[in-house]
Amino acid sequence: MTWLPRLRVYRHNLDEYFYNERMRGEVAHRTMELMRITGDNTADAERALRLAMQDFPALGSLDKDERDKLESDVRAMAQWVLKDDRLRLWLEKGDKEPEVMDEDGNFKRLDLLYRGENTIVADFKTGQPSPKTANRCLITCTSSIRWKGP
Repeated sequence: MTWLPRLRVYRHNLDEYFYNERMRGEVAHRTMELMRITGDNTADAERALRLAMQDFPALGSLDKDERDKLESDVRAMAQWVLKDDRLRLWLEKGDKEPEVMDEDGNFKRLDLLYRGENTIVADFKTGQPSPKTANRCLITCTSSIRWKGP
């Protein structure tokens, strides 16, 4: 009976099929994750944006104006980040999407972790600033990460 085909079931959230603010944030997040620093900020931002957009098939259903607006917004964000020497260094030398364990044994996935003279944890956010989010990020960054390795 091992020859019988196996059925794979994939679960998808309906949000994955419709463009909304959450997907906009995920595209921006993915752009930062795919950013490779070569010294040409314009090309680096364009490449990361193009690759990120390919990861979201639902974006193909957007009308031209909406897609152009998304691309423009994310491109501006990426170029803004790359103009800042510190942020560019963190993206170049940092670990993207590392998973760390907190004191209670729970795993946390960080957007960006840079370990240099200081340890920097970056949490990329889009949309309106929120005191709740800022507080959560601060707590995560200051209290739950302890280094026991290199």
